[in-house]
Amino acid sequence: MIQTKVLKAFLKTDWLGSHLVELDKIDSTNSYAKIHAHELHHGSIVLAHEQLKGRGQAQKHWFSTSSHNLHLSIYLQPSRDEFLNLLTFIPTLSILTVLQATGLSGLSIKWPNDVLINNKKLAGVLTENTYQGSRLQSTILGIGWNVNELNFPTELSEVATSLALQGRSQEQYLKRQNLRHYLNQSTELTGEPTARDEPQTLKNKHHTSALETWSKTQLLLDFLLHFKRFYELWEHDPASLARQVNTYLMGYGRWVKLVRLGNPSPEGESVKCLGVDARGFLQVLDKEMEVNTFTYEQIRIQPE
Repeated sequence: MIQTKVLKAFLKTDWLGSHLVELDKIDSTNSYAKIHAHELHHGSIVLAHEQLKGRGQAQKHWFSTSSHNLHLSIYLQPSRDEFLNLLTFIPTLSILTVLQATGLSGLSIKWPNDVLINNKKLAGVLTENTYQGSRLQSTILGIGWNVNELNFPTELSEVATSLALQGRSQEQYLKRQNLRHYLNQSTELTGEPTARDEPQTLKNKHHTSALETWSKTQLLLDFLLHFKRFYELWEHDPASLARQVNTYLMGYGRWVKLVRLGNPSPEGESVKCLGVDARGFLQVLDKEMEVNTFTYEQIRIQPE
């Protein structure tokens, strides 16, 4: 379980997380945020220990079992409606920044809203903007992050993963000093017991594993601190934020296959990915050497 008292004690910001809604179980944190928007303010966080009907882009369902993962929504009232598409990348960039410190490899952003590790989905973001007429009222960023999930349905096992599973597969490459910061009770990776493990208990353990030992509280705290930093960068220098996104963007600087959504042809077209611009749009170079710009509603890209 996430220790919200600890979270509140260490998350010392003047806006992000100053209002925290904690729910044991909910269908979707984004749906809750939209329904209860009148109770929320800029930087409010809706956190659920269990999410029953999490949603992804294009109405896809987000799989998660009870209390194993992170599910939250961040309610924002941006001061401007320019560069809104770039907001989707703030949670993904924040997650990647946290994980980079642990030594995990194979990290990338899949356009437009997924965090991948070794080409498997680790986390996703659902962005929903609400308007009153033509005036932007709010942006809700829903985040689903697979942390201690061990068993995925058969149809997802080849495309989805979790920190627990990746921690075991990349164990020898992880930075032990930094990893200790994020583990609850594992001694296999850190090499020393924690306060929660008595020596006699440790002797009786058989192959103590990194599985199910990631601290969701610590991960969430560090994620939010990075989120605050990147959001404030978005406010003052979106071009700089876009450049940081591009360092992780799958296909950046390479020729990829562009698939237009709604196009019945599955073949796509070969383009060079030029990366995300300050507006959060994707720019590509086609074979005629012309630069084209797309939003996430228009295309997907795949490695060639």
